[in-house]
Amino acid sequence: MLLRVAAIGRQVDGFRVVAWEPTTGDLSIVTTTDLPVEASVVFAHGALREVGAG
Repeated sequence: MLLRVAAIGRQVDGFRVVAWEPTTGDLSIVTTTDLPVEASVVFAHGALREVGAG
């Protein structure tokens, strides 16, 4: 499962796309951006499916 997660902190702003494996609880960062959290973003759904399947 892929999640869009806000990354807000002292030296960080933007968001990350995180792959979550619910059966094990494992998390891994797929990609990051320093765009504002409220920015409109279009993802390459096919590419994300490939990452999510791996």
